[in-house]
Amino acid sequence: MRRTSGHPRLLLEMLSAFELGLTSENLGSPSRDAMVMGIAFVGGSVIPLLPFLVLGVKPGLVAAMLLALGALFALGAVKARLSGRPALPSGLEVMLLG
Repeated sequence: MRRTSGHPRLLLEMLSAFELGLTSENLGSPSRDAMVMGIAFVGGSVIPLLPFLVLGVKPGLVAAMLLALGALFALGAVKARLSGRPALPSGLEVMLLG
């Protein structure tokens, strides 16, 4: 530790590798990651707006809330399936916290 404390960059790399499991080899392309995040943000933002394109304001508001709750539940269920947890509790958790 004394040897690395004189080299802050080396110390940071070692701590991030051991404590967080992060290495520079595991990082992807920043431009690709930004594009994926942008597409995900636009896709998630469009979901509650769709009912307003088809319905009026009041029915669109109710439909948008129901559609958003359904999308949040589906997101939680997918998260559960990927992590090996039960879908119902995870879906309800994401839906209630979202």
